[in-house]
Amino acid sequence: MLRIGVLSDCHLESEAALEDIYPMLPKPGSVDVLLLAGDATRGQWGYRLCVMIHEHLECPVLYTPGNHEFYYTHGLHCTMDEMEADCRKEFESHPHVHYLQADSIVIGDVSFFGATWWTNFRGYGSDNMAEAMAISDLVADFRFINVEPMTEEEAAKRVINLNRASGVMRGRAYYENAGKSFHHKITAQYMIDLNLECAARYRKWHESTPGKKVLMTHFPMLKELQHTNFLPNPYFVSADDLFIQQFPPDLLVFGHTHCNFQKMVNGVMCVSNQYGYQREQTAFDARFVYEI
Repeated sequence: MLRIGVLSDCHLESEAALEDIYPMLPKPGSVDVLLLAGDATRGQWGYRLCVMIHEHLECPVLYTPGNHEFYYTHGLHCTMDEMEADCRKEFESHPHVHYLQADSIVIGDVSFFGATWWTNFRGYGSDNMAEAMAISDLVADFRFINVEPMTEEEAAKRVINLNRASGVMRGRAYYENAGKSFHHKITAQYMIDLNLECAARYRKWHESTPGKKVLMTHFPMLKELQHTNFLPNPYFVSADDLFIQQFPPDLLVFGHTHCNFQKMVNGVMCVSNQYGYQREQTAFDARFVYEI
């Protein structure tokens, strides 16, 4: 029997706030592994946070980033891929903290697969995907997550447009220091492509992996895991219901919605334990442990 601690959506957005993780953790000795399902802290601090958790609990920590981790690509003037490469390099230096982005690991007799698992925007049905994508463009992800640098020509045009808007002639370095981005941002179609790529990797892992399986994602994968107090939204919850029925894990752990669940959905046990923001009431339980 493996005792699993579950935590996500801590939103420790400042360096000083990292110390606030300790009251959110289960009692040392009560878990054999801790799953951290995203929106934990700034992307560049994820490794440090996981090491703090490991040293406190003295157990392995499995970490899958959420969408908020990548918001800081904007201020750091880097891309998602560059941030992830740096994260992987840091995590590889430690034997007990693990960064899972379409990756897997075995702890005891349980196999784990972790991924952000971006939404597929099918929450309104495949016939209404364009509408769903348009509505979801209002989300901050599409303003703050960098995926590709602009070409020199594109960047030069952006400087010209910024100078026209301000009425002052300035260079690119000035605007970068002022927080202006010279990267292309994530799009709904980019998220869909990541969703499909991740699903293919998960399927391959599922088909080749015997025994108990745990899937950890940030975005919920089933429509029934939508926040109970809000109308259905195709951005916040991916609609991978049929896919998961075909390739079910023994346990699905997720975050993102700031609404906590422990219930069976189509034969799959679904669990979230999200801290959320201070102003919210999420039924978070720091002592929550799931045994598998």
